[in-house]
Amino acid sequence: MSDGSYTYYDPLELYARVTKDYYLTTPNPVPADYLIDVKPVDKPHGSGIDSKKFHNDVGVVGLHSDVGHEFEESAPRELVISIDSLLDSISLQLAYEGGSSVELSSAHGSIRFYTSSDEILYLDYVDGNVGIGTMSPLYKLDVVGVARFSDSVKVGEYWLPKEIGSMSQVLTVDSTGKLVWMSVKRAYALDTTVVCDAETSHNCVPWLLSDDVIFTANWYGGCCQGCTTAYYGIAKGNAGNVLNGVKRTHVNLGAYSTTGAGLDLDSFCVVSGGRNNRVLESFSIIVGGKLNEVQSLYGFIGGGESNLISWLNNTTYGVICGGDSNTVIGRYGAICGGHRNKVGDGRIGDHSAFIGGGEYNHTRCEYATILGGYADTVNGIAATITGGAKNVILSGNYSVICGGENNLMNDDKDYIDYSVILGGSDNIIHNNADYSLVFGNEVIVSDSYNAVFYNTDHRGKVGICEQNPHSTLHNHGSFAVNVSIVTNHVYTTTDTDMVILCNTSSNNIVINLPSVTTCEGRIYVIKKVSSDFNSVLIAPATGETIDDQPNYSLTGYNQRVQIVATSLGWKRID
Repeated sequence: MSDGSYTYYDPLELYARVTKDYYLTTPNPVPADYLIDVKPVDKPHGSGIDSKKFHNDVGVVGLHSDVGHEFEESAPRELVISIDSLLDSISLQLAYEGGSSVELSSAHGSIRFYTSSDEILYLDYVDGNVGIGTMSPLYKLDVVGVARFSDSVKVGEYWLPKEIGSMSQVLTVDSTGKLVWMSVKRAYALDTTVVCDAETSHNCVPWLLSDDVIFTANWYGGCCQGCTTAYYGIAKGNAGNVLNGVKRTHVNLGAYSTTGAGLDLDSFCVVSGGRNNRVLESFSIIVGGKLNEVQSLYGFIGGGESNLISWLNNTTYGVICGGDSNTVIGRYGAICGGHRNKVGDGRIGDHSAFIGGGEYNHTRCEYATILGGYADTVNGIAATITGGAKNVILSGNYSVICGGENNLMNDDKDYIDYSVILGGSDNIIHNNADYSLVFGNEVIVSDSYNAVFYNTDHRGKVGICEQNPHSTLHNHGSFAVNVSIVTNHVYTTTDTDMVILCNTSSNNIVINLPSVTTCEGRIYVIKKVSSDFNSVLIAPATGETIDDQPNYSLTGYNQRVQIVATSLGWKRID
């Protein structure tokens, strides 16, 4: 209020509790008509220091000096100090000697608390601001320095929690309206203001956390759409995706794609993209493509269309890199690509097989391999077809068909082991013909340890160190044959013999020949190499002859004979 010469304010009051003798001083001269009142809180206003008025030449209460007025207190008590008729700028200090002070100022009304050297607290009477560590508070509470609260602090309608949040947590309001610490993801899920703009542009909100799953915004369809999903899961929204099982572990960024088969334990399934893909077992992945499906644990399909890793026969760790309509049924089976290739038949032994590509190829045994080609089939342990068309290993362990067409390895009773068809067409290795080597056309091998090269229509030539052979076998160089030295009384020739040297120094020797019906064209060279009176008797099979004679003898030193098996019996060709 104002009386024309002064402007009066409501009294500025300071409540204080004193514990010992104190001083009440005014650092500056006090104009007349200023009323300083100090009183106990239980006494009426004006009952302080005789209600004395300060004069402009007096700087203390009741004294004409600047020493101040000392009040002696026998016990602690509470006081109220007030300044009435506040004008201009005046301050009043309540202080202990050498200790802290409180200043009551009429400059728009303020209170300061400070020690002998540092200001502690400043209260602005007009603005209502409180400063800690500053005389110019800009806010209701302005702290310069570190603040600590031992109890809850209320901010607006909310109380700050007493506990300290953990790493990556933020303060937010939960569903009950309580201010709590929570993760950014969880806080984002509770933010109902986060919506996708209803527009067909990529400016749409890129992510939406709904029902504990992060969905990408579908800008093409217009708005984000949350499916029934779960904690930590990620799925593309508004795209017809379905998450089953432990949904919080899935990633589904495809369209109309499924992760999990609906079982509670299906977890960590991934569809990175594509359309209509289905990952139905835990820890499996489809990168892209369409209509691909993984039904087993730890399966992987890179892309392509309509590829399948089946659940049959515990098909774990299956891989299909791409292609179309390929199928893996067997543990550790893999197909790199191609069309309608198949690894495994669902049998227990179908595992660790591989098809590189091609079309309609099929492996049906463990460790089997088809690198490519068309309609090739391998049913043998660790057997391989490198390519070609319609080649088949039906029972050939560790065997190989290098290429060609319509080549076959088959044994109805046993497996053909370690045999090779180098190529050509319509060649056959069968009847347990192990360790055989074939190349040509319509070659048929039924016995083990054979190497056959020919063509049924045009007899080919084989050159050894000769690129233009002029004979069926043309060896451009030396060759060696097996040499057998015989000392026993009786010796029966074999298919590995050619040169037979007989030492008769201890006894006569009988050489038994095989039937010509089993070795037509075979040649033997037989020689007596010892100087004695014993002999070598060469005996053909029963009913057969040597040059029309029932046997042939070598009696002289270094005597020899060369014979060949023919349909007419054994004949000398020396």
